[in-house]
Amino acid sequence: TTPDQGGICKRRDASKSSAASPVELARTLELPTPGAAVAVSWSPDSRFLVAASDYGNVLSIWDRSGKRVNQLHRLGGGPTLWGSISFLQGSSQVAFPPPDAAPHSTAFSIWDVRTGNPVRQVDGPQPDYRAQHFMTSPDQLLLAVATRGGGRRKNYNANLVIYNTVTWAPTSSVDISEGISSLSVFSRGTQVVVGTTINGMIHILDMRTGASIGSILAYEPSPLGILAISAVAGSPDGDKILLGLGQTLLSQGERSESWSRSLATTQIIRVPDGVRVWSSSEPKAPIRAAAWDPKNRFAALLDNADTLYLIRSDGNTSKIQVPPRALSAAIAPDASYIAITNDHGVRVYRIK
Repeated sequence: TTPDQGGICKRRDASKSSAASPVELARTLELPTPGAAVAVSWSPDSRFLVAASDYGNVLSIWDRSGKRVNQLHRLGGGPTLWGSISFLQGSSQVAFPPPDAAPHSTAFSIWDVRTGNPVRQVDGPQPDYRAQHFMTSPDQLLLAVATRGGGRRKNYNANLVIYNTVTWAPTSSVDISEGISSLSVFSRGTQVVVGTTINGMIHILDMRTGASIGSILAYEPSPLGILAISAVAGSPDGDKILLGLGQTLLSQGERSESWSRSLATTQIIRVPDGVRVWSSSEPKAPIRAAAWDPKNRFAALLDNADTLYLIRSDGNTSKIQVPPRALSAAIAPDASYIAITNDHGVRVYRIK
C-alpha cells in the first residue's frame, strides 16, 4: 500500500540493486571531550563541529581543522544516548536542553557559542518534559524538536514541535503516542521522520506544516517483546529511510530470545510504497546513529560496540572499526567528513 494522509504502510521486501562506487574513509582528527561524547552535529557550511559530553554538561565546539573554538558548561545533564544537538544562526548558536534552573515550561535553550551563555529559553507544549532531539532544515529557518515522552502522561500534549527560528513561534505540534526515540530531517528539509519507542513504527511528516505524510510499520507487533527504533535517517531525495533498532524489551522465555535474534537489526525502506529494499541482521549491538550522505552515495549506521557500517546505493556494505561505545554520528553537509563520537571524544574521517 502507499502511505496516505495519516495512513499505515505495510512493509514489504524487494531486492533491486545498481552499480555504486566504493566508499572510503581516512581518519583525520581525534577531538577529546570531558567524559563520553553522546551527540555531535556540523554547522550548515561544514566549517564547525559541536559535541555534547559528560552527560550533556559540556558542549565543545571546534573548527574544521580541529582547533577548539569554545567549551560551554551547563548544569542539568542530557541528552541521553537517544539525544541530539543542532547549530542555529549559522554556527553562532546551538539548540540544546536548558540548565537545571530553567522553568518547568522550558523545553530547550538557545546557547551562544562565543559567550557560552543561554540567550533564549523556548517553551514547549509539555511542562516538565525537556527536549532531547534537535535538527534544523538546511536553511535553518525551521527546527524540529522532540521529547521522548509519549502517551497520556501527566501534562502530555505533544512530543514533536516544529519551530520558526526567526519568531520562535511553533508552526505545528504533533502527538506521537508511541513515544519518540529518534528524529531526522530529510528530503532537503521538506520532511521529518521519527522513530518510535514502541510498536516498531516510523512516522513521516511535512516539515513546514506538521501534516502526516504517512506511517510505515517497520516491525510487526509481537507479544514476545517491544522494539525501539533508536536511529533514523532519510535520503536527500526523500525516497528512502534508514532505520536501526536500539533497544529490545523482551518478555521472558526462549521464544522471545529466538524472536529477537531473527529480527533485521537495520533496514532501508522506500517511502512511497513502504517496500523494504535492504536489511541486515549482522549488527548485534544496539544501533545508536544513522546518517545519509548528502550526495546520496551511501548511508551510514553506527552500533554501540565498535562498528560503523557504510551501505552503498547498490546494497553492498563495508565495515569500519571505530573506538568502543560509539554513540553518535554526523556527516558534514558538504559530504566531505563524517564525525563519530565515543567514550573519549570525537573521531573525524574524511570521505574519499
